[in-house]
Amino acid sequence: MNNIYKNKNKRWSFFYVVKFEFINYNNSMIERITDLNDKKQTSHGMYNLIELFSGDLKKIYLKRSGRNVPLQDLSLPDFFDLVRKIKYRKDHAPIEVISRPKHILNLQGLGMDCKKKALLIASYLKNAGVPYRLIGSSRKQNGRIHHVFVQGFINNQWENIDATYKHYKLFEKKQVTNAEVL
Repeated sequence: MNNIYKNKNKRWSFFYVVKFEFINYNNSMIERITDLNDKKQTSHGMYNLIELFSGDLKKIYLKRSGRNVPLQDLSLPDFFDLVRKIKYRKDHAPIEVISRPKHILNLQGLGMDCKKKALLIASYLKNAGVPYRLIGSSRKQNGRIHHVFVQGFINNQWENIDATYKHYKLFEKKQVTNAEVL
């Protein structure tokens, strides 16, 4: 289904998902994708948000050494640490929520799940000109995909960039029972 909406800037954006809607949270409009039947629909929505709104990171500033620095100007290790330190909070089934980077960061106090953190990391890589891809993975015995993270093509190889939990490290190898490119 093709859903079209008008955003705050009066520009049209296109999404191809099952159901797309806005919710109002603390006077901030948040894109919400619900009723997703599978990982393909979720990853498709994520790729669309990354392509359309990764530029948000160039407009959000962080105070560093007494000056304001766009998030996009941080080094990959610094941006990874910033995202990694945001508390983890999973979405409540059956609702899956993904949003553009500025809304995710504006509401970071609520916590983020793997999808939101992956969307931020992928947006950073896209802006930096680093090829990226989303990986669906599982640590479960049955191999059912339940987690998403980003890989970036760095130094001629795909590197894991998973900032989901505070104890994860940049380029850390994964112990999985199943993984696939989404």
